[in-house]
Amino acid sequence: MTVSPEPVFVGSLTLTPISDIATALTLNTNGTSVAAQNYNITNLTIAAGLQRLSERHRTRRRRQSGYFANDKFTITVPWH
Repeated sequence: MTVSPEPVFVGSLTLTPISDIATALTLNTNGTSVAAQNYNITNLTIAAGLQRLSERHRTRRRRQSGYFANDKFTITVPWH
């Protein structure tokens, strides 16, 4: 019998935004699973009050871990 292990993703992608500064978000596994070769982005939700400075991202397959690292947002409402 052959068992093919799968990567286990780390928690959530919730960040506290800083207006007009790159997020530096890097996708990662939990550190104990096998490494991920790439990531499938199946859903992308931007919080109300944030305006994305580029429209580059949509749901995509086979993205690298740094796919979101240079994303920048402008905060358009008071942030809590």
